Amino acid sequence: MRRPLLRPFLLPALLAPLILSAQDPALKDTFQQARDLWAKNGDRAGATAKMEQVVAALAPKAKSLDAEWRHRLCQAYNLLAVLDDRSPATRAHAQDRLQALLDTDPAYELDRDLSTTRLLNAYTQLRAQHFGLVRFTLEPQGGVLKVDGAEMPASGEAWLPLGTRQVAYERPGYARQEQSLAVGAKPAEAAFHLDRVSTALRIFTSPSGTDVLLDGKPVGTTSGTLAPLDKAVADKAGLPPDQISAGFVFDGVGPGKHTLELRAPCHAPKTIEIPARFGDAKQDFDLEP
Repeated sequence: MRRPLLRPFLLPALLAPLILSAQDPALKDTFQQARDLWAKNGDRAGATAKMEQVVAALAPKAKSLDAEWRHRLCQAYNLLAVLDDRSPATRAHAQDRLQALLDTDPAYELDRDLSTTRLLNAYTQLRAQHFGLVRFTLEPQGGVLKVDGAEMPASGEAWLPLGTRQVAYERPGYARQEQSLAVGAKPAEAAFHLDRVSTALRIFTSPSGTDVLLDGKPVGTTSGTLAPLDKAVADKAGLPPDQISAGFVFDGVGPGKHTLELRAPCHAPKTIEIPARFGDAKQDFDLEP
């Protein structure tokens, strides 16, 4: 079901820098070359050298990588562990590779077509020493899951460090919930069912970096550039996608009328009146750009 739209408003556009989310294409080539050197040529030394280059480039920024590149880094650790495990002289290093993999993403499962039974067992034991499996029920979907204050993917299950964890789930327009969770050897379960408390609005601005005020109170600043899934927003605005911010979501829109104000450097402020029916509805709404 499409969400209702508040009628258009448009800020003057400025040229915005293109934000690149993808890594250097050359790094993808290096990754593939490493896999081919091992899979096609059996060149253990050559494959190791290439994968070490990939790890050296990605590991320092592992926490900021997107899902695709975090997975690629885990694959690199996986292959390096396999290569180290092939020789008695380097076998001890395989454990270090597995530990680095777990530090990057404990939910990663080793490639069973590449990994030996010895590696698979070592990985299972190592993970069990430090992490426990938690299965989540998250309603509604699309919220933010935090463990000990750090955001993590809001998925159906996760491997969390052993011990007592503070887990919170929140979504704009809903009351936040938090619970203390004991993570141990046996799988644990955590259920979050959020209650709707207010309307949530999503807006797009040109330029990005626009301050947003609701009833005179700051609620945040738009940032980034338009996501590919929101291309229709750029079409309606008649602007290139890189000149429009990513969708900015905020809540606290209670019953009655509200005033939205947008402020950007070197631009005249823009004021939009939000009709009472939006605040009364307690739903999610997109505002046209």
